[in-house]
Amino acid sequence: MPGDPHYGFYGDDFTGSTDALEVLARAGLRTLLFLDIPDEEGMALMKDYEAVGIAGKTRSLGREAIMDETERVFSWFSRLDLACFHYKVCSTFDSSPQHGNIGVAVEQGQRIFRNPWVPLLIGYPALQRWVAFSQLFARDLEGISRLDRHSTMSRHPVTPMDEADIRRHLEKQTAQRITDFNLVDLRADPAGRMARMREIVAGSPSGILVFDTVDEEDLRRSGEILREMLSRFGPFTVGSSAVEAAWVASRPPFVDPDGPAGGLERVEQLLVMSGSASPKTARQIAHAREKGWSVLPLEPWRWFEEGEESALLEPVVDQALAELDRGRNVVMCSCEGPEDPAIRRTREAAARTGWRDPLHRIGKLQGKALRRILDENPLPRVCVAGGDTSGYVAGALHILGLEYAASIDPGGPVCRARSRAFPQLQICLKGGQVGSDAYFESVRAGRKIDP
Repeated sequence: MPGDPHYGFYGDDFTGSTDALEVLARAGLRTLLFLDIPDEEGMALMKDYEAVGIAGKTRSLGREAIMDETERVFSWFSRLDLACFHYKVCSTFDSSPQHGNIGVAVEQGQRIFRNPWVPLLIGYPALQRWVAFSQLFARDLEGISRLDRHSTMSRHPVTPMDEADIRRHLEKQTAQRITDFNLVDLRADPAGRMARMREIVAGSPSGILVFDTVDEEDLRRSGEILREMLSRFGPFTVGSSAVEAAWVASRPPFVDPDGPAGGLERVEQLLVMSGSASPKTARQIAHAREKGWSVLPLEPWRWFEEGEESALLEPVVDQALAELDRGRNVVMCSCEGPEDPAIRRTREAAARTGWRDPLHRIGKLQGKALRRILDENPLPRVCVAGGDTSGYVAGALHILGLEYAASIDPGGPVCRARSRAFPQLQICLKGGQVGSDAYFESVRAGRKIDP
């Protein structure tokens, strides 16, 4: 269709979607991120953008639900004339056969976009993620670790990573052939790289090609192969925001993949709504407390008691508004790190009262709480920590779409919200693993500051 974007993406969680938005926007592509398939109003906006995305939730869904969601969304994207359509997954490859199954999404993409071969890129040095001979490494609080020894991901409560080899991990989720394009292949001369790619795809009618990426030059080389494969086999690809970085690095009509980070004015007050159990987010909360912020535990186990939602929310909303009236910056958090007893108490309360999906309940009420606070005190900027929490909050705030405003830390930009309810709102949606200890202070300042 004339005027359609040429680049599309669907994020398997909300914060990962803003990560892709940031990479594309900083490279000079006009990019708009929707919360769902756009209505007529959203479709009218699309003509002004070169790239369009949808922030999804498949990382938290089971196999059948992923099939339903990808059928609906991929089919919509397939009607656009895209050079690239990216199924965006987390850079720590969060997935299992039961939750966030990436293999199912790959098979759906192959069928709907008619892609026999699918390139898969995960390693992204800017996010401190590296892939070497298909082994995924990431930095944690103890240094750089293979993912099956990572302090957080090896103990993830839903999708623990017990295998660092991306191929072996993915084999549990799909019967598709999985082959690697390793560092030896990638660092050959340009003719040798293309010859190796042709050799691999000639060996099977279909499959998944996993790329190593250790440095920025690897990313650029991967982008060259990625573009060649998409032009030959169809627009579908899978990976972290390394896909966006490789796409723009390998073809510079765009500005600069590390281009202007932008900057925003400092705001007098910031409110953070956190649903993240990550140790990194816990450090950010602790840093905020040291800087004089008011940290308000939400005690989410109380939200499984009987009563009207408004009554359950009233104490935390009133407390937050009172702290804001005193001129304080505020963090509202469901827990502080994976060892917080609040997690156990919440699980016990949910089991005792028969809630099958406690995270849905908590996220929904966090979204409603933030909406009530902003109705009373329309802050110009807020921050949300946690991928699932971000999705629920965005829904509660009736956000139609997001545009990039400024970078803070890689993967956690400040965005401008297109919302009828809050037309001037700036919002930062960060994953649990994103950001320095001073991240919340940086969001308030509108620029990165040292801890």
